[in-house]
Amino acid sequence: MVPRRGVGAHIGHRAQARLPTCLRRWDSSPSQSHQAPETVFLPHPFTFVTMKLSALRDRIDDADKDLGRHHALDLYAVVGSMNIEEWDAARAMHTAHAQNASMKECDNIVSTLFATSESRGILRLRESAYYRCEFDLQGFIRALKDLFDCPLPARPSAE
Repeated sequence: MVPRRGVGAHIGHRAQARLPTCLRRWDSSPSQSHQAPETVFLPHPFTFVTMKLSALRDRIDDADKDLGRHHALDLYAVVGSMNIEEWDAARAMHTAHAQNASMKECDNIVSTLFATSESRGILRLRESAYYRCEFDLQGFIRALKDLFDCPLPARPSAE
């Protein structure tokens, strides 16, 4: 997808090989600066999450790229803003592509970078200038592990 008017996004060959992009069409209304409406295709949130997981893995030690903190923050924002229909579709996409090597890599990224509140992915999120103490980090970790093939820790029994 090549943008027409300075939109700084494209789907690279790695993302295209990962999953069906599940692009959703969004038509804008005309603005004062543009006479004709624009059409933009947005990836499904799950596709975006898989791209951000890979980006975080690639940048987590790259000081020139802020150690991937913005990718960790984007993951938190996207996972937290998915509605129930998007969540159900995301789980179905994961199931459909569970044997795909790229999906297995995403499972591995979640298992290693988001295993606990002290894992490197969570630390990068907490280091972000936009992090707030109100963020539900445990809920975020549970959501990622639920979405990807990662074991959830056993909950203590109420005895």
